[in-house]
Amino acid sequence: MPTIDDLGQSNYLTKSDCVPDITVTIAGYELKNLAKDGKPAENKYCLNFAGDTKPMVLNKVNGELIAMCLGSKDFDAWIGKQITLWHDPTVSFAGEMKGGIRVRYIPPQQSPPPSQPTQGNVNPPRTDETGPLPTEPDGIPF
Repeated sequence: MPTIDDLGQSNYLTKSDCVPDITVTIAGYELKNLAKDGKPAENKYCLNFAGDTKPMVLNKVNGELIAMCLGSKDFDAWIGKQITLWHDPTVSFAGEMKGGIRVRYIPPQQSPPPSQPTQGNVNPPRTDETGPLPTEPDGIPF
């Protein structure tokens, strides 16, 4: 069923493209002039993704989130890494909450460390010097 998000299709990712969340692999980046015809140049970096996902215009906040998540400010170090993009309804623009794309990093699954065998009873019964503590008929110490 169409929604208003289907009006005015964009060549770049929009918040509605990220519902539900999408996990993408960064394939590269490029500096593009995003100015409307006849307007002064407005150069912005765009991230390209593997597959048929549209590119994403990279803003400062998302760039910092990716750098934090991937451990590098260098765009070249991001290539081949996966991030998850999601619609955050609390993103503000021009002083109003409009919603927007945010970045989340989900580290690759690692196998959990082997469990340590327990020795003896983990929670031995409480005792005093003469033996186990007396209990009520229902087994609760009094």
